[in-house]
Amino acid sequence: MTTPPLETSTNEAARQRVWQGRIGVKVASNPPQAFSAHFELSGTSEEGSLSLSTPLGTSVARMHWDATGASLRSSEKSRQFASADAMLQHSLGAAPPLSALFAWLAGEDAAVPGWDVQLQDLAAGRIHARQTKAAPGVDISIIFELR
Repeated sequence: MTTPPLETSTNEAARQRVWQGRIGVKVASNPPQAFSAHFELSGTSEEGSLSLSTPLGTSVARMHWDATGASLRSSEKSRQFASADAMLQHSLGAAPPLSALFAWLAGEDAAVPGWDVQLQDLAAGRIHARQTKAAPGVDISIIFELR
């Protein structure tokens, strides 16, 4: 019996990782926009999904991405994008790269030009990221359930 290489095991474990909690996004557009939702994020920056729902559990949006592109489904319509980053940019008006979000969730202080991330409360299940250089300003707060 042979065991798979560590890299394969690590990648498989990452694909099975799931984060759940609440996300709040504020966009300093004119007029200002804000939303909050329950979320479930799974996978990696290369292949994964993000579901957003209301506090009562009604699905708001479901996003999927992989090497071939990304899709966004809401109750109103479905859209395709060339990448997950393009999908998030469209959805939020401005967004950090998905790879940075997964790094932050792993506790890595991944530097993203124009973004300030605060990870000091990560052990308590909180991440705060703010776009600091470009307009519109975006403020993202994540509170996830600790398992």
